[in-house]
Amino acid sequence: MTKNQQYDVVIVGAGPAGCITAYYLSKKYKTLLLDRWDFPRDKPCGGLLIEESQEFLKGLKIPNNVLSAPKYLGVKYIDWDNNIEIGQKRKLINISRKNFDYWLLKLCRKNVDFSSKTTFLKYQKEKSGLRAYIRKNGKESTINTKYLVFATGSSLPVRKIFTDRKIDYYTVIQWWLKANKRVEDFVLIYDKKITNSYSYLIQKGGYLIAGTGLIPGHTEEKMKYFIEKLKEKLNISGKIVKKEAAMVLNPRSVKNVILGDDKAILIGEAAGFISPNASEGISYALRSGYNCAKALNENFNDALKEYKNLSQPLVKEIEEKIEKFNILADPKIRKDNFFRIRR
Repeated sequence: MTKNQQYDVVIVGAGPAGCITAYYLSKKYKTLLLDRWDFPRDKPCGGLLIEESQEFLKGLKIPNNVLSAPKYLGVKYIDWDNNIEIGQKRKLINISRKNFDYWLLKLCRKNVDFSSKTTFLKYQKEKSGLRAYIRKNGKESTINTKYLVFATGSSLPVRKIFTDRKIDYYTVIQWWLKANKRVEDFVLIYDKKITNSYSYLIQKGGYLIAGTGLIPGHTEEKMKYFIEKLKEKLNISGKIVKKEAAMVLNPRSVKNVILGDDKAILIGEAAGFISPNASEGISYALRSGYNCAKALNENFNDALKEYKNLSQPLVKEIEEKIEKFNILADPKIRKDNFFRIRR
C-alpha cells in the first residue's frame, strides 16, 4: 500500500450530489472527487427534473445533449386498484441521466482533482484528520483529508459505517421498449399486485421506459405481469431492447436520515435524502450537495453542525413525503385522498 496524499476535502461519488458539492466548494480547499466508475457511464434512472431541480439549475445552462425527447412531460396518475385516472399540468424536464451526470462532472472538474475507477474501502480517524483507504488499478493507497463527503447513493456498506438502523429499499427495474405508441406524459401507475410504490412510463426518444420499484423477491415475475397489464389496460406493447436494475433507498422514518459524524458528511441518497413516495432523488442530491459546500465554505471547523442546520428543511420534506407514501401505499386510503395527495 502506498501513501500519502493530502487534501482538505475528499468527495466519494461523482453523481449529482458529489459534483454539486465540488462545484460550489471554495477553490481555496484542495479537493479530490473520486468515483468507482469511468465517465460517461450509464445510470438506471427515470431521468426527470422536477420543479425543485429546475429551480436549482436555472442559473446553469443545461446543454441540449442532456435533454431527451420530448423535452417536457406532463404527469398522469393511473390507479388500477380503484379505476381512477388524473392528469396534472406540470412540465418535468426529460433528461439522459448518463449525459446529465457527465455534464455536471465537467462543470466541476476545473475546481477539483478527479480520480475515476477508484474504490473507497474504509477510513479511520487520526489526530490530524481522517485517513481514507482507496483502490485504483488494483493498487491500494491512502489519502489524508480533513473532511470526507460521502455521495455514495444507495450503498448500504457506507451507511453501516454510521448507523445500525436498517433502511427499506426497492429494486427498481426498467425495461426499454420499442413500443407501438408514444407516451407524452410521465405516467405513474398504482397496482397493489405489482408494488406498494408505483410503476411508471417515460418516453425517451424512440424508446419507452417501463419501470417499477419492487420489494426484492420475484421481481422478474412482477415485471412481466406489469408488461402484460400494460397491453391489456393501455394497449401498449413492444420489443424489449434493454433491461436494467438498481437499488433505491426508501426511508420510512426521519431517523433513516443520517447526515454524518464529526468530519464525515453524508449527502444525497447516502444520507437518506430521497422521496419515499416518488423515489425521486436528483432534487435532494442537488440541494444537499449545495448545503454541504456552503457549510464547508462558511464554517469549516464545524461544518457538520452547519450542514445539519441548513438541511433541516430537507429533513422536513422527507417527513412529509413519508406521510404521503403511507397514504398512497394503501389502496383504500389512497382512493379517498388521491385527488389531493400525489407529489
